[in-house]
Amino acid sequence: MNIYTKFYDFMAEIIRLLEDHTNEDFYIKYRGATPLFVAQMNHKLEEQFPELLQKETGHSLEVVDDERWKGDFFVRLAYFINQCKNGKEDNRLLVYLLHKLDIGLSERILSGDDYLLTSDRINCLNTNGDKTGIMLLPRCQCLWERNSRGRQYGFGLMNDIRNVYYIRREDMGLYELTNIFLHKTFFQGKKSIKFGMSPVINQDVLKASYHEREEAVYFTIDGLHKGNNIRNNVKCIIKRAKEDGVNILIFPEMIGMDELQADCRQLYEENWDVDGPEIVVFPSIWRDYTNTSIITKANASEIGRQQKQNPYQRYVREYNTEAIEDLRPDRKIVLMHIEGVGRIAIVICKDFLTKEYRRMILDVLKATLIIVPSFSTGNFDFRQVMGECRQYDCGVIWLNCCGAMHLEDAKKSNFKDIGYLQFSGKLTDSIGSMSIERQNRCDKKTCKENCLFVCEVPLSE
Repeated sequence: MNIYTKFYDFMAEIIRLLEDHTNEDFYIKYRGATPLFVAQMNHKLEEQFPELLQKETGHSLEVVDDERWKGDFFVRLAYFINQCKNGKEDNRLLVYLLHKLDIGLSERILSGDDYLLTSDRINCLNTNGDKTGIMLLPRCQCLWERNSRGRQYGFGLMNDIRNVYYIRREDMGLYELTNIFLHKTFFQGKKSIKFGMSPVINQDVLKASYHEREEAVYFTIDGLHKGNNIRNNVKCIIKRAKEDGVNILIFPEMIGMDELQADCRQLYEENWDVDGPEIVVFPSIWRDYTNTSIITKANASEIGRQQKQNPYQRYVREYNTEAIEDLRPDRKIVLMHIEGVGRIAIVICKDFLTKEYRRMILDVLKATLIIVPSFSTGNFDFRQVMGECRQYDCGVIWLNCCGAMHLEDAKKSNFKDIGYLQFSGKLTDSIGSMSIERQNRCDKKTCKENCLFVCEVPLSE
């Protein structure tokens, strides 16, 4: 175990102790500490851990792998934590110590050496996650997220650490989290990000079948009509996205197939010396009771797969009821971490409308960008729910498919807008929210089905 992992393990222990023995009132008092008490905390920590703090100033010293830690430092640290656990030290000292460790390790965390060099996937920085129930993660910067995210809406430990954040495993419930770290050069130096959104096709494409089980009606998607049209449209849209300098390209749900990723890879290999969009969220594939979005990098290599977790219901005249999407979800969530953007979650259609799931994405995972691919007969509910994301400084992009207009319970008036974007935090005034309106030619039946809507979002105020 290297020196940094030891620190991460101790930080997880401190977080677990504080989670178990503090409440909101504790953090209200901590935030209102007098200058005298802060000075006393500094002095006590300087005495206990001179290796960590500059003498007299109390500023954190950078944690590097050097001679400071070869003595009894970690023995003293373990003893101090145990004293706090037994009520013999003030727990506010532990918060202060955690804050100092967070600052001291900032350069190491920002370097990415603990999560970018060996693999793009890590469970967490600490190795004692099973024991503590804490997943400690680097906090990639989101350039539109305020430094005080959540501070005005409650009091808690997360408000006092900046370079890491943590997830309590008990808050994940039945879900398993996969953290994927994309290299910090992805958007390095960019002043803005271009999002590309395409509804792909305006035809009846879903081959749905219905069956009864346990006195309920279910539907499955057994393939697609117009598969070649979809393939050609997607290839055309990817080419246009490259020409327009799109960074993140988004497609709707349900109209995907395996061939799309292969087509994209062929495009890159045959035609392009320069890569296209850095991230592509392909149309989700409905197969074997799963609805899965495949996310790729610029060269069409796969980043991850996100399944839909909550079933959609659609009215079926034949049964005079709302048939249930027959999903057998994997209960896995993929969270992409990217410097500059923060944490991206792909939340497929009904998942975004499901309160408990959405709250987990916002409150527990601290997503800063939610991408919502849909195949829906309406947009009102999505627009209403998007407002909840504002206080979290979380951007939302919702995209529908024009093909959903052909579902039997669809109303044409619901398809004036085919997508919505909303950004808050530092972008509240410059971007706010906007709708993606279908083009005039859509209603004139001259749709070429290669629409690409591009929105440029600044990475700062």
